[in-house]
Amino acid sequence: MPTLRLPPRLTTALYAMALFCACVYVATVPFRHVFLLRLLALSGAVIFCWAQSGFRFPWSLPLLVPWALWAAAAAVAVAYAGDRAQSASDYQHEILFAFVAYATWYELAQRRIAIRWLAITLAGTVAVVLVSGVVGLSAGGAPLTFGGYSDVGTITTFLVTAFPVLLALTLRAAPRSPERFAAGALVVACLAAGAWTQNRMFAFATGVEIIVFALFSMRTWRTPRPAMWMLGVIALVAGLAVTSLFVASQSRIAIYAPGTAVVDFLAEDPRLDLFRFALSQVAAHPFIGAGFGKWTSQQAFFNEFHDAFRMHAHNVFLNRALETGLPGLAAFTLLLGAVVFAFWKQSRSGVRRDAALGVAGLALVAGVVTKNLTDDFFLRQNAILFWSLTGAVLGAAARHTATVTAVREPARGA
Repeated sequence: MPTLRLPPRLTTALYAMALFCACVYVATVPFRHVFLLRLLALSGAVIFCWAQSGFRFPWSLPLLVPWALWAAAAAVAVAYAGDRAQSASDYQHEILFAFVAYATWYELAQRRIAIRWLAITLAGTVAVVLVSGVVGLSAGGAPLTFGGYSDVGTITTFLVTAFPVLLALTLRAAPRSPERFAAGALVVACLAAGAWTQNRMFAFATGVEIIVFALFSMRTWRTPRPAMWMLGVIALVAGLAVTSLFVASQSRIAIYAPGTAVVDFLAEDPRLDLFRFALSQVAAHPFIGAGFGKWTSQQAFFNEFHDAFRMHAHNVFLNRALETGLPGLAAFTLLLGAVVFAFWKQSRSGVRRDAALGVAGLALVAGVVTKNLTDDFFLRQNAILFWSLTGAVLGAAARHTATVTAVREPARGA
């Protein structure tokens, strides 16, 4: 399709403004009470990015079909929701905002500077959260309200989402460089902060990310017997994750059930009852769902459990089935599967930078999915961050593909 041709200087200025706005909304992800700033930044990023592209629709955007299927299934659920206003609001955040964030970062990542500034912004944001959290704890704050930004599940999901970026920065930085030292320090601090929150799934999610990152990076290792090293990584990470689970459970027992054995405490976890009830609710409306949004079935859960902490299925896939029915769950799973496949292809790239980004993307999906198997924080700002990173990684790969094509075509013509 024809596009509006803008002067190069105007295009560069619009791109700079789009990148600035996009970095601002990424930097607001872990903070409360900044919704208006986040919305303005996202809107500015979309408008400036669309303008610098000549007001063209990104028909070359990958995953358009899976996105369309998921958006359509969610729209049907909105139409049949009991509370359409709330469901439409959730649709706006979970589908529309997430998609434009994905598309915007895909477009911005066509230039290498975008990836660099995204990584710097995210690392800086993690550093601010960690430092502020330490200050809050030193002033007498509770571990479960680390930093006072949000609930522990939301803040640990943010850390899990940012963690693959920190890993990639650590391993891709020059040896003994300040960048590698700073990124490595953030990795360690991130793990320590997650453990301090006593969130039991944090260790498993970050552990999965480390294992996936190491597994798909093996072909670039320059060490003898890489398989033995890989087994060592798995054993070490698994041991630390189990230890973290035990310690976190002991801390929770001391607060909620003194004298209870760890095994008994874990066996009495209410999530199994939540899962069973959620399955019965899915069976009650398998094709349309109860309405898009995490809280659309909260009244049914409250009527069953009479507990304000048991208001949804506590599993990202069960919640999607509750919200949108089995067709919606299939569309959501297809979209995630398409993301994994795209990252896997990128991880096999002959260009080391693109391959490293693909590996980080695989770790991102693995960690976020693992984190949300026993709860559901794949929504609102954390979902927007996930899709921003996804778009940036795929956009970087597209940039290299376009460069190679441009170089080869003149050679063929000659």
